[in-house]
Amino acid sequence: MPTVFSARLDGSLAVRYHHVSLVTFYLRQARSRALASTALPTGEEQFSEALLAIICAALCLEAFVNEMGENVLPDADLKDFLMSRKGFHKPDGIGAVSWKLTTLFQRQWGEQLDRADPLLLAVEELFDLRNALVHYKLGESAAKSYLPPPAHIANPETGQFMTVIDFMQQPTRVEEPLVSRVHPQAAARAYNAALQVIKTWNEGAAAPAGALSAHAELPET
Repeated sequence: MPTVFSARLDGSLAVRYHHVSLVTFYLRQARSRALASTALPTGEEQFSEALLAIICAALCLEAFVNEMGENVLPDADLKDFLMSRKGFHKPDGIGAVSWKLTTLFQRQWGEQLDRADPLLLAVEELFDLRNALVHYKLGESAAKSYLPPPAHIANPETGQFMTVIDFMQQPTRVEEPLVSRVHPQAAARAYNAALQVIKTWNEGAAAPAGALSAHAELPET
């Protein structure tokens, strides 16, 4: 359970905790920014709103798993859970937030989320994009045109080969830059992923049916 009061008998100050949850705030902001992005023409302002929606959706889920961790786990386990270590060691091939969600659903509801579950796949997609944006790398984030292999042309006089790179060739395929992944549809998917996680948790907790009535899913097309 969350700490609400702590004190020592050594003359130091006691502390009373007044918790402020940011989960629903981030969820509201993700929805608001995602909606705003759909009303804007393609350009920097649309990109900005979509970007904020994606980041706020990720912040919502990070806040959610850490908050639920304090609600579900004993204090002795909390630090290990937050750092995904020891008994909460994260296996390869799954993101930290997805792993924490898996742990929490198992501990609280006895429900084992499969890695192929659409819920976890949506969370993984969100954090893959969020991480690429937050940990920006110029080379990885660039657009890439894949060209045919360089030609090796023999010189009959010397018997040697010359390597020729023709930049006028048509690319065999093109990868769009990172920024092209940030658009209103991605913003809607990000918000929906966060919303669906919280709705699924609320179902297990038998929350009132209208608990998230102000948060309908957004169309992703």
